[in-house]
Amino acid sequence: MRPFEAVDGRFVARLTRDERFAIAQVAEQVVELLEQEVDGLEEIAAAVADDGLPPALLGLDDTVVEAPTDPAVRRLLPNAAPTDQVVGEEFRRLTQTDLALSKVGRLTALCAALVGDDEPLLDLEDDGATDGVDADDELGSRDVALEPADAQSFAGALTDVRLVLAERLGIVTDDDSDRLSSAIEQAWQGRADLDPRIELLGSVFLLAGYLQESLLDLMLARLRGGAPGV
Repeated sequence: MRPFEAVDGRFVARLTRDERFAIAQVAEQVVELLEQEVDGLEEIAAAVADDGLPPALLGLDDTVVEAPTDPAVRRLLPNAAPTDQVVGEEFRRLTQTDLALSKVGRLTALCAALVGDDEPLLDLEDDGATDGVDADDELGSRDVALEPADAQSFAGALTDVRLVLAERLGIVTDDDSDRLSSAIEQAWQGRADLDPRIELLGSVFLLAGYLQESLLDLMLARLRGGAPGV
């Protein structure tokens, strides 16, 4: 993986096929979680796409909107007023669907940026997931190029991916993240055994973090007028 850098006015990273597919697969799973937890989300998304109506005008009535039951989705759609139940419920009723749709849109865009139309998304746990990849072609590496205007959405989607993975991995503090990073590094070097699922999810969590950090650095540099090549 080569993190994002400024190239000819765009932000460009280089990822292997496995790296791209791993992040995209988790992003698709996050979309599925949102659709499962937010009532009517798929139908409202279709109405928005077909009729061009603002999502805030769809599916809005006086019914109390329940908080997500999945703790990972609660990280994506948190309680805006944890000390005031009435305010929190009203805010969720007015904003949850719109916020979920926004997240689905940017996660879908992230998948499109990572995986080309000619690269069907495969199950990473399938032993044949990398069959047909030319070893001489840098394990399917290719550039992921973003226009500066799309960088914030991409970074936000990476945040959503990492929030869900953090919940699944039990990461709450920076110390938790540091311990995971150390364990993953030891597993990569063959110096420790690690549950394969933890290693896979942890690797995606770290990879998404590296990409996000490099992208945010470029965005900040551009705002300050000092980004090279922009």
